[in-house]
Amino acid sequence: MSSGKVAYASLISSLPPHPLSLWQINYKPVSRIQLEKRLSVLTLQDAKILAAIEARLHWSKMTNQADIIANKDLTIDNALLNKAVQWRLELRLIMVALRQKQSGSETADLPQCELSRFIMQNWQTDDFGLSVRFTWVKQAAQLLASHQALALEKLLLNISWQYYTTLAQSHYFDIEAVIMYVLRWDIVHRWQQYDESLAMRQFDKLVDNALGDFLTKNE
Repeated sequence: MSSGKVAYASLISSLPPHPLSLWQINYKPVSRIQLEKRLSVLTLQDAKILAAIEARLHWSKMTNQADIIANKDLTIDNALLNKAVQWRLELRLIMVALRQKQSGSETADLPQCELSRFIMQNWQTDDFGLSVRFTWVKQAAQLLASHQALALEKLLLNISWQYYTTLAQSHYFDIEAVIMYVLRWDIVHRWQQYDESLAMRQFDKLVDNALGDFLTKNE
């Protein structure tokens, strides 16, 4: 095993393992400071990749149009990590479209990309015709319409948790394993720090800013 893999194996082994289900978690995760100390073994390139992904995906770091636009051109030379980023951004775009539709908008104000065009072509349907690809859309729309913010938050966190867990399979001591761990750590932290009113204000702010043109275009 190379020295890099040994370091990453040591890093992963020093962290509490994530269970398969988000709702099985009965421990307090390591603090962000402790996590950062362990992540100090990452190579400079891998540390930059992790920082770029976190900057682009985290709600807390995406609070205004300038932040979103600054991160819109992120490119990662890693198929799995690109897939994770794209999926998360698509989830967020769908949620913004649902919010705009339920606020009475007759059309979508979304970034220009293939998914946005599909949504606008199917604007009059409750699920934008996406339920085959995204099975959770109808449930999310119903929870949003009935103002069940907590249930909606749990749904979206659980969807993300399951997706990252699936991507992490077959990755153990590499950068993919590390980043999937960190993204799930973020979910645990978000859930344990959850504040319903704050979460809704952050979401409203993103919707009001129309999210910016941050999606990778699928031309």
